[in-house]
Amino acid sequence: MNILISCPGMMFETVNILKNEFAMAGFGTIAAGNSHQIAGLYAADRAYVVPSVSEPEYIPALLKICRQEDVKAILTFLDRDILRLAEAAAEFRDIGVEPMVVNLAAAKICDNKLSMFEFLSERGFKCAHTVSSLQEFQAELDRGLIGFPVFVKPVVGDGSRGTMKCCNIHDVALAWRDCPDMLIQEYLDGPEYDIDLYVDTISKRMVSVFAKEKLVKVIGGTATGLSMRDQALFDLVDKLAQELGLTGALNIEVFNVAGEYYIGEVNPRFGATYIGAYACGINFAPLIINNIEGRENLPQPSDYSSGICMMKYPQVLKVTAANISFGSI
Repeated sequence: MNILISCPGMMFETVNILKNEFAMAGFGTIAAGNSHQIAGLYAADRAYVVPSVSEPEYIPALLKICRQEDVKAILTFLDRDILRLAEAAAEFRDIGVEPMVVNLAAAKICDNKLSMFEFLSERGFKCAHTVSSLQEFQAELDRGLIGFPVFVKPVVGDGSRGTMKCCNIHDVALAWRDCPDMLIQEYLDGPEYDIDLYVDTISKRMVSVFAKEKLVKVIGGTATGLSMRDQALFDLVDKLAQELGLTGALNIEVFNVAGEYYIGEVNPRFGATYIGAYACGINFAPLIINNIEGRENLPQPSDYSSGICMMKYPQVLKVTAANISFGSI
């Protein structure tokens, strides 16, 4: 029996952690990506090169791997892949594979920053004020409803890619000219937190949570973080997960602005720095195994310590023919 991780990217250490944890439950780990030059592939027991997520042959290739490798569940580390897997969820379940991704409605909201803003605003969650046109931005700027600096970012995008901080209307216009499918968000001035949580796929309850303050940020994640605990923050992400209908491993970005929590990004997948949570004793792998096997998880104690500093550092992966067995489809 195996678990398939699609689009592992550079998350070699996360794949390695999951592989070792899954092995203790009798599961192997298969990885699939669109190139041999993907570091995460080399942490798995076996890997496949498949078409890119955007190609029509992508899902059929994954289904074929699942049949060949006795796969029981599939999960992904890539935002763009979540929507594809959610759309194809019935196809996977038809062959006995459980897609460990959110439902399609939640996937569509999380994939679109404007839809997320509308969802959060309608339900009373504090979030960055967002506008979707230059005309609307100018009107709200004139009325004092938004001010500089602001962020211009793609409506659909991964991490911070394509995001530009703008301090005047000229910069906003330039950013908009380069890519019209953009939106404008107010700048949230305050400490930023990264929350990893697991919502049981059966009970739909949050059963594990870990938070850290982002001390040093890089594109797509946190370079240095400091573990922290706040029940109000935990309650907020729990409420958000329930109202959005999120399940599985999740990552949510939250800002503290003048003592109030504002929701930032919602990533319905493993966070890029989940390894920090794992290092502090937060282990999602047994929760995943229980859900795959039809067992409901009970809430886990979040008994990690506050004030633990976690620092990511680059490593080099040397690849030879003996590193891993690549399958063929």
